[in-house]
Amino acid sequence: MNRENPDSPSTGSRLGQLSGLALRLVGFALVAYLAAVAAYGIYNYQGTRAKLLTYGITDATASLLASAALLVALAVPAISIFRIAVGRGRPKDFALAMVVPVLAWLPSQIPANFDARSGVVLRYCAERPDSTLFCLDHPGIDPITQKELAPISSDVAEREYRKRQGLVPKRIAVENATIEFFDPLSGKARVFFARNDSGCFDLFDNEGFHPETQERLQPATREFVRKFKECSRSAQPANFVAEVENTDCVPHDIYFNGELVVAVPARSIQQIRVPSGPMRVRNCISNTSRCTAERSIQWGPSAPSLLIPESADCVTQSSRPAAVALTVYNQHCRSQDLYVGNDLIGTIPAQRKRFFELVAGQYGVRSCLSGTVSCAEPTMVTWEPGTQSFTISTDRRLCAD
Repeated sequence: MNRENPDSPSTGSRLGQLSGLALRLVGFALVAYLAAVAAYGIYNYQGTRAKLLTYGITDATASLLASAALLVALAVPAISIFRIAVGRGRPKDFALAMVVPVLAWLPSQIPANFDARSGVVLRYCAERPDSTLFCLDHPGIDPITQKELAPISSDVAEREYRKRQGLVPKRIAVENATIEFFDPLSGKARVFFARNDSGCFDLFDNEGFHPETQERLQPATREFVRKFKECSRSAQPANFVAEVENTDCVPHDIYFNGELVVAVPARSIQQIRVPSGPMRVRNCISNTSRCTAERSIQWGPSAPSLLIPESADCVTQSSRPAAVALTVYNQHCRSQDLYVGNDLIGTIPAQRKRFFELVAGQYGVRSCLSGTVSCAEPTMVTWEPGTQSFTISTDRRLCAD
């Protein structure tokens, strides 16, 4: 039987030696790691302070925060490494020794373009084809475009700030009287402008460049406001007098853009004041729904008048039947639509009367509640030339109250 040599190390002692060696190596690595972090933190201390100052805090507060971050990043790992070195280390000590030093690195990642005290450039950038910036805190090359990173300029930094804050110039499209050209407290310009192709001005709410001409927008001045108002007045459409000639044998109502403008008697000329420019026009026989199709007229010196032609129903004055001046009384408690033949000649409000001009003759007449098909029985009426009347009686069932 073989006996073990008492001088040969046991397996347990070998494992103990290896584990001790491993712990020493880990300890040396952590010490080296902490030393590197300390060197980096001390080297970048001023840079961290400068970046903190860009956020509007005081110099003393920036120094305190930078020092506190550096102190925590070094002191906590140092304690953990000491505990590991004396054999009292726990898993959390290894974690603290490896993670906490990152606190010395984080403040240096605060984005800042310039040192708030000296103005030294802290970022180097290159513009990409999509107008975005690729930036680092040191010179280098854009890995996508291969452009060299250059120190960021104040113009580029301001443009990026304005883009982040939504201060992109937007066109102002309001009435001149409502524009506030200047800040009432500071007197600074609130409006920026550039000339347009018509010789007047395009207005924007922020400085920048015109989106169509690439011209730099200028801040408003008192002289500019005067010129802008003069230009706006001269650009407004000029009003002029136009003539509407009605050659028809009945009066016509003239509508501009859907609104009644003037009633022109039969075979007469009426003068009206209109703005130059395009307008939708239609004419209707007065007090009827018989209208022409709506058409567009470009008012101006080349189109100074509107002609209403004689309708096919009209005959010469010598052979035209005599006219009837008709007065219609509505005794009903609700407004009534009056039909003569198959034509609606007008609406008579409740308890009111209206006047119409008709051609003498025999007609079937009926009245209906306005806007409905509830109508009275037709009545045959013969109207002789001269003054005639027609009465719409009340309905006791509807008007009992």
